[in-house]
Amino acid sequence: MYTRIDHAVTLTYHDASYQRNQRMLQKLVVVANNNLVGDTLTRAEGILAEQSNATKPFIKEGCLIAGGLCLKFDQNELIVAVIIEP
Repeated sequence: MYTRIDHAVTLTYHDASYQRNQRMLQKLVVVANNNLVGDTLTRAEGILAEQSNATKPFIKEGCLIAGGLCLKFDQNELIVAVIIEP
């Protein structure tokens, strides 16, 4: 009985992890296809919000957070890097 419960929990965790990675990779493709590195924060936020099917991108600690990605921006509000959130 406990083995089955453990197995079910493990499968649920793996499925959630897979879905999270899939959403992150979809956002990464959007970033690449729209050449958002070097672009303005406003444009990046608009494009990512338009492509979002779950959560709206938000700003936190110098990053535009979208689907497991951090789009780092500088003082001029230009996207300078893309970091994958752990």
